Amino acid sequence: MASKCHFSVTDAGSVAAHEIVQAYIKDFKCTFPRLEEIRDFGKVLSQPGERKALPLKLDKYSVGYFDTSLRPIDLRENKEAVLEVLIGANSPNSRCFIQVGRED
Repeated sequence: MASKCHFSVTDAGSVAAHEIVQAYIKDFKCTFPRLEEIRDFGKVLSQPGERKALPLKLDKYSVGYFDTSLRPIDLRENKEAVLEVLIGANSPNSRCFIQVGRED
């Protein structure tokens, strides 16, 4: 259960630049409080005005966690899961928000 998400990054400046894109996961219905957790990141070099695709990988380990009995839980078991995937240069500067839930 791995998914590759592709995001476009555009260099809006007047010089070539490296951009780092980070993917964070936030779980709204977890049995214990979880903050936004970084799960993948990528770096791309682009020229002025150039747009590049950047793949980020999210798998069962990206959305899973350990419960209080130290047993791993993943999205397939957590039927109540409502996750938000945040994409951006950093957590406070997230520009893309995707909400995901489990479908039976």
